[in-house]
Amino acid sequence: TNATFTLTSSRVETSSTSVGYYSSIVALNWGDSGSGNSTAVVMDSVEVEVTSSTIGYYGQVIYLFWQSEGSGWDSSFRAGDFALSAVNTTFAVQAFLFDMCWQGSTSGNVVEVVFRTTAVVVHNCTMASNDAAVLLLWMGNDSGNDHTYEWSQSSLIISST
Repeated sequence: TNATFTLTSSRVETSSTSVGYYSSIVALNWGDSGSGNSTAVVMDSVEVEVTSSTIGYYGQVIYLFWQSEGSGWDSSFRAGDFALSAVNTTFAVQAFLFDMCWQGSTSGNVVEVVFRTTAVVVHNCTMASNDAAVLLLWMGNDSGNDHTYEWSQSSLIISST
């Protein structure tokens, strides 16, 4: 099975929003999938802005989650000309602006994460314990997986937070 999610030349904007417990504004989830699958998530020329909002306990603005995949997966995330910002926003415990997680995968998977010409800005926000602007998390996976990361021509700016 091959799956591709593409978001191009788009803007996602929230203001005075409350993202509740275990909630997300944009979420993609692949769970308990078999072997030999391929997924691609592409965000090109995309702006995501959160202003004067509250991100609740384990809330995420963007959440991508792969769980319990069999072997032979080929997964990729590519962002280019991608702007992600939070301004005057309160993050509760374990809240994230961007959360990408792989959990419980067997061996033999290939994962590629690429951020090019990306700007992540967190300005005048309140963050609690275990919060993150960007979280890439691999947990409970078998050995023998190949992960590649790229962060090029990109910036992470945190100010007055």
